[in-house]
Amino acid sequence: MSMRITVRESRGPVPLRSRGQDMSKSHCEPALSQVLDDPVTQVLMLSDGVDPQQLHHLIEEARQRIAVADRGEPSPPPAARRR
Repeated sequence: MSMRITVRESRGPVPLRSRGQDMSKSHCEPALSQVLDDPVTQVLMLSDGVDPQQLHHLIEEARQRIAVADRGEPSPPPAARRR
């Protein structure tokens, strides 16, 4: 697969548009799901050999561990990594 990327000079910040929202106007960071849905992120993940399903699993595991830690419960051991 061949891909052509054009880089242009910018005269200021380029607004991040994801799912129709302009993040430059809301003055907040995009949600992780918005970043992962971004086409540029997806191209970079593909070129780096990132498996989206494994990344999703890793994020869910981290989310669960953070929730457990926030409740003050002992954290379960990390799951065995899948390859």
